[in-house]
Amino acid sequence: MPQTLYDTLGIDKDATADQIKQAYWDRARKTHPDHSPGHEDEFNDAAIAYQVLSIPQRRKDYDEIGFVNTMTENETIKQEAYSRISEIFMAVVERLGPDIYTIDIISSIRNKSESAYKQLAAEADQAMKSITQWDKIRKRISFSGDGANIMANVCDKQIEGLSAKIEMVQHQIKVAEKIKEVLVDYDWEFTARDSGAFGHVGATSPLGRAIIPGV
Repeated sequence: MPQTLYDTLGIDKDATADQIKQAYWDRARKTHPDHSPGHEDEFNDAAIAYQVLSIPQRRKDYDEIGFVNTMTENETIKQEAYSRISEIFMAVVERLGPDIYTIDIISSIRNKSESAYKQLAAEADQAMKSITQWDKIRKRISFSGDGANIMANVCDKQIEGLSAKIEMVQHQIKVAEKIKEVLVDYDWEFTARDSGAFGHVGATSPLGRAIIPGV
């Protein structure tokens, strides 16, 4: 029986987004070419599986037709950015409810995206610092006994795991940068229909934007 993308990551077909991400991190750490030579194909297969299953629409298409449409890295980043913008947009609209017309939701989406970008950058920075720390510890360990150097092995595994995480986070940072690029083309306009919330047409919204007369 042919292996599915779910089999590649070792997860069930009803796995959650978090389970898919964790499974990919685990597989990438174990098969990364820099730390596990000879497993390049497994590493690439895991990356392809994650690229498909981590994007809701691509996962839906795959579940329906079982087809993998491989894309370049830039195409994947673009697709993920569009999917993420859609998710954020829907979440903001649902959260605001009736107040949607009195809030600059484009700014809300930009702010949410910027916060996510800063968090990712902080995660990458912390992971790099942790790698440096584990590497320094590794170099200071002296072992003259027989058998495995347990402490050194622990350090190596920590470094491998952190390296895989950094690779994942760096990809997400590229997606976040693409999101910021796409959002530049969007703006929010207050219309005359919104004037009741602020007094009159041409008044200033709570965010400092002028209300634009309109139908």
